[in-house]
Amino acid sequence: LWFYLIPGLVVWFLFLKSGVHATIAGILLAQLIPVQTRTDTNAFTTDMRQLIDRFAQNGQPGRHIITQPDRQQSLHLMRERCNAIETPLEKLEHALLLPVSFLIMPIFALANAGFSFDSFSEITLGGVFPAVALGLALGKPIGIVVFTYAAIRLGLARMPAGTGFGHILGAGLLAGIGFTMSLFIAGLAFEDKTLEITRAAIIMGSLLAGISGFLLLRWVNHLTSPR
Repeated sequence: LWFYLIPGLVVWFLFLKSGVHATIAGILLAQLIPVQTRTDTNAFTTDMRQLIDRFAQNGQPGRHIITQPDRQQSLHLMRERCNAIETPLEKLEHALLLPVSFLIMPIFALANAGFSFDSFSEITLGGVFPAVALGLALGKPIGIVVFTYAAIRLGLARMPAGTGFGHILGAGLLAGIGFTMSLFIAGLAFEDKTLEITRAAIIMGSLLAGISGFLLLRWVNHLTSPR
């Protein structure tokens, strides 16, 4: 992965200094990371079966695995095979999942969330506030439900077992929580007072969508769960 990350950091820095938004570098870098592996899946399956059989045959009842070098070697080889068949993109995704979820995204959200509660005093029935708030709270769920329905009717997708359109609508409402990316895009599109009002609309729309989605999914789950 360092083969891609180190040049990627250099490209990101050059984009940043050039005046082009640095996120473009991240998008380009993601397109270059391979999604395929050189390991043949049939060979992987054969090797893993042999190693599992060897692991089972070399077992010594009553002894801890740390005292069984043959089993340790089998585990080590299985770990190597699993690591080899995983694509670079999957490795990067797994490596970044926790830091992105619990560190990068919260910091990103807080850094872009600067808004004043005074913005709520300037809310009007027209303008950018209702457009942004309703776009999150209504636009997202409507789009998700409509396209999901169309995909199912056209035979492009199947509804997961045990789910209904109540679940899809609930998921669509939760998708309306646009805190991070919405604030980021708003910062690129607006400035001054309009930006402040837009931030307030994003907060309001996200709260409305999140609370509605939670309550709906809880209600649907209550109706569909076995008694």
